[in-house]
Formats: sequence, C-alpha cells, structure tokens
Amino acid sequence: MRIRKFSLDTENFLDNTIIGLSSPLKDYRISHYLNKLMGIELERLEDVAIFNSKEKKEIAYPFFFYNEPDYNLSYYLFANKNKKDVVFSNYKQLDYFLLISTSISNEESGRLIKDIRSLTDVNLASTIALNTIKDVEFILADVEMHMMNLTEQDNPVRGKGLKGAVVGKKMLQLYS
Repeated sequence: MRIRKFSLDTENFLDNTIIGLSSPLKDYRISHYLNKLMGIELERLEDVAIFNSKEKKEIAYPFFFYNEPDYNLSYYLFANKNKKDVVFSNYKQLDYFLLISTSISNEESGRLIKDIRSLTDVNLASTIALNTIKDVEFILADVEMHMMNLTEQDNPVRGKGLKGAVVGKKMLQLYS
C-alpha cells in the first residue's frame, strides 16, 4: 500500500488573529456576550476534533462559528479545555480562543481586547502571537478540515452560520 504524505501551507495561517480568553463562563455564555459586544452571531456547531499529539488521539472541543461573507471574515470560538485535555498546552490558563480569519491591526486588536475585558466574568483577554503556539499549523488545519466537513455534510445544524449570515454591523463600525 502506498503511503500518502501531506504537507501544510502555513502561509494561509499567518493572516489569522487569535485572542485568548480566561473566563469561568460556560461556552454558550461567552459566545452570547461576544455576539452582543461585536454585533455578530456565533453559532454552536458540532464539536471540533483536534489531534492531541501527546495522547495520540483526536479530542472534541466545543466550537462556535460566524461568517461575514460580504467582508470575507470568519470568527471561530473554541474552548481550550475539555474535561481533562487542553488544546494549547502552553496556554493552560486560557479557557477560550477567538480566531478571526484576518490579521487586524494592533490598534483594532487593542480596542477589541479592551472591550472584551469589560465583559462580565472575563478575567483576561490577550492577543496570542501565532509563532508562540506549539503545533498551531496543525490545530488550525484541524479547524479548517472540520469546517470543510461541516460544509459538505447535509447537516441542519449548519444553519445560517455556514450559508452566509447577516453582517455584524456593530463589529464593523467599532473596528473598521
């Protein structure tokens, strides 16, 4: 049997912004607060399976998604922790990651983080440099594969999140 070898093009991942959040809130509550703050509609999708190299298996984490097709922006919110496992082991103190599928300026990032920190029960919000996250390319590839699988499935959970949602006008006004 012939073995296939895959390689990742990490250049596509460099245009992402990752914000780490520390909060005791449940995933649906943090999603609700971010939706209100940013004027978006993060929607809970099927849990994302991320490969844990230490455990040598895929582990499921809560996953939320919102797409702004008019502006080619996507927002992903996923938990960093599952009952006993952590996605980003070098950021164990963080509970959630908000991934924005574009690079935003330091000024925009600063304003967004300041606003997120003002949310109830958010203890910490900080931009995470992609080069400080171990295996970030593989984790982002897992998220991308998850989205491709959801898009291909005839899944009623997809709803408007994957088919094109209303643009988050408040988000665009605040950070553009």
